[in-house]
Amino acid sequence: FEWLISNAGIKREDVFITNAVLCNPRGQSGNNDSPNASEIRNCSGHLEELLDIIRPKYVVPLGKAALTALRIIHPLEIELREGVGQLIPWNGFQVYPLYHPGPRAFIWRTKIQQSRDYETLAGVLESELQRRDYETGRVR
Repeated sequence: FEWLISNAGIKREDVFITNAVLCNPRGQSGNNDSPNASEIRNCSGHLEELLDIIRPKYVVPLGKAALTALRIIHPLEIELREGVGQLIPWNGFQVYPLYHPGPRAFIWRTKIQQSRDYETLAGVLESELQRRDYETGRVR
C-alpha cells in the first residue's frame, strides 16, 4: 500500500485511513483472514459516524469488505470488478473503489494495474486541489 500511494505521488500524511472492520480476523491457522459479514456489520456504525465527522469528498474503499461496509451504511449498486478506478456518487460522497493491496488481490488485478488505479486517483485528488486553489485564490 505504501509503495502504491507513494509511487502515485500521494503523500501518506495527506490521506486519512481507517478500516471497515476494526478487529483483525484470523483464520484457523492464525493468519489474517477476510472479515465475515457479521464482523463488517458490527463495525459499520463506527464507520458511518467517522464519515459523518470527517466528511471527506472522496471515499476510497480498498476491497470487497470495504465496499460491503459502505453498502450497509447506504445502498451502493456497484461490484468491485466493474467499479474499480471509477468515481461513483454515493450518499453525498464520491467513491473510488480499489482492490485491497494484499497479495490475493493480484490474482484479479496485477500490481501494474493497481499502480495505474492509484495514479488515476492521484490525478483526481490533484484536480480537486487545483479547483480549490482556483476558488480560493491560493497559490502553491
